[in-house]
Amino acid sequence: MKELFLILFGLIFTYGGIKAIKKNLNLKKIGIRTLGTVISTRAVRSTNTRVDDTGPTRWLYRPTVKFTTKDEQTLEVELGDASGVEDTIGSKRKIIYDPQFPEEVKENNVLSMVIAPWLGLGCGLFSFLWGILEMFEVVNVIK
Repeated sequence: MKELFLILFGLIFTYGGIKAIKKNLNLKKIGIRTLGTVISTRAVRSTNTRVDDTGPTRWLYRPTVKFTTKDEQTLEVELGDASGVEDTIGSKRKIIYDPQFPEEVKENNVLSMVIAPWLGLGCGLFSFLWGILEMFEVVNVIK
């Protein structure tokens, strides 16, 4: 049963990683890079999830940026990347957007554009292969 969970988990993460990589490569090719101004931040969640935990609560913040498109359209969009540091109102963030769908905005940094999708793909492939090895009991021979 463990091997089926590993294979399923691996397939889901592999599929998600491939979709994210394709989307980011397309966005890098056709996207327009610009600077967005942070106009607000929103606390999205606490990492302290247990009810009986008396430890400190940590919040993650998701910034909303305002930017002007190439067509002189001004948009306000909440970025998908949350961080533990609240952005200063008025600070600048590098963003990239699809000119056909300017509401689809990503932060233009290495973590969100490269590392996260490839890490998802790598974890998915590793989990999938580990599940296959478990299924055929190859892992038990290695131990």
